[in-house]
Amino acid sequence: MARLIIPALVALVVSGPAWGQGYSEELTCKVFKELSGDINKEGPTWVDTITRSDGIAVFCSRKFVDYKKFIKLLPSQLRVGWEERKQKQWNALYCKSSSRIAVNNGWTIQQTTTFIDGFQHRMIAVCNSGS
Repeated sequence: MARLIIPALVALVVSGPAWGQGYSEELTCKVFKELSGDINKEGPTWVDTITRSDGIAVFCSRKFVDYKKFIKLLPSQLRVGWEERKQKQWNALYCKSSSRIAVNNGWTIQQTTTFIDGFQHRMIAVCNSGS
């Protein structure tokens, strides 16, 4: 269950006092690396009966974060419009919080979901002026 709140924790950590002083590439990297270390040392974890969190990949030199997830379903088993709904949720998570600072400074924050048939769906946080 803890893995479901990791993006929210990133938002809380990066909104701390250090970012109040301005953007820091080193702090951003450190936050993502610490979170990925904590999550990845546990290994893959089932968060419910169909969803497994497979960890986080962080590449600071590329300003890239990838949350990895596995779904024990076929994409066709999800409700119509799921991709758009999930993208809106992903954008809101990273664009309507202090995490937007990382996105605005060139970080790619992605979630890769792999389905039981091997299909992969990727979402990248996109922050527009209105989001």
